[in-house]
Amino acid sequence: RGRPVAAAAVELVRLTEEPQDRDEAAVRRTLLPWMFAREGRPGVVVMAAQSDGAGRFRFRHAPPGRYAVTARADGFAEHRSHAFVLAREPHELRCALDGLATLRGRVLGAPPPGSGIRVVVLGGHGVLRTEPAAADGSYRFDGLAPGDYVVRAFPADADRYVDRLFGEWFPLHAGALDPERLPPRDVTLAAGQELLWNVALDLPEVGGIAGVARVNGLPAGRASVQLRPVAGEAPGSGGIGQRGTADAEGRFSVADLPVGTYTLSLRDRAGQELHRQEVVVGAGAAQVVDLDVQAGAVRGRVLAAEGRTARSTTC
Repeated sequence: RGRPVAAAAVELVRLTEEPQDRDEAAVRRTLLPWMFAREGRPGVVVMAAQSDGAGRFRFRHAPPGRYAVTARADGFAEHRSHAFVLAREPHELRCALDGLATLRGRVLGAPPPGSGIRVVVLGGHGVLRTEPAAADGSYRFDGLAPGDYVVRAFPADADRYVDRLFGEWFPLHAGALDPERLPPRDVTLAAGQELLWNVALDLPEVGGIAGVARVNGLPAGRASVQLRPVAGEAPGSGGIGQRGTADAEGRFSVADLPVGTYTLSLRDRAGQELHRQEVVVGAGAAQVVDLDVQAGAVRGRVLAAEGRTARSTTC
């Protein structure tokens, strides 16, 4: 059944033993198998071929062992066969390639003035794509692999939206994953399907901070201002911090901060921390945080025990 697929890239993969330990990626796949690439069995590509006009392919002189076959072609989802044992007798395989799907619809809601809209889809066993929405709010994704997806729409100038989304769902350590907070699938795409799905625009509440940094009363030019969200106190940040750099006059600003509580750290050009405090970021205009810290210095000389100068240095 099915029409032959010519010029498909076919690979013979020799399977190796599966690792016994379960790292963070394995935990994620267990909780959301439809979002991440299929784990499959680890292996090494030992031969490659291309299907002919009748869809036929052949691998010759493969040593005995456990194998799988992968097949890819334009306009189709990647196919991976079941594992099989190859001995002396030829092994017959039928690789049925699923057609790709289309997701289209409209974004409900207006973006902030001067900003456009982008739509992101995640799922389909390893798909992550973003596309801009048209001026009328319509969007379209062609060539999606069949499977389950999360769909989100966000302001186009929210550069870190996707990073924060992943950070919120998947903290840095697998042990911190909370199954109750993992996203449910929004849509399920079948092979060859075109699905209409409207999605509400996500408008995270963000603010910022701005101010002047001084050290001993002098502008802290080129000092670094770093902000890291306090655990559980900055929803929407995904645990991701941001930083800014003071200009020659000590002025600094950090924008696009999801509302919440952050730890602010002021560091000099050498990376030495000079000051730390908590700040609360509200929605809207930047909060003014002026910093005037005191810092000392040490100077001295190094002398030889006999009283002769061995080396002088300034600290």
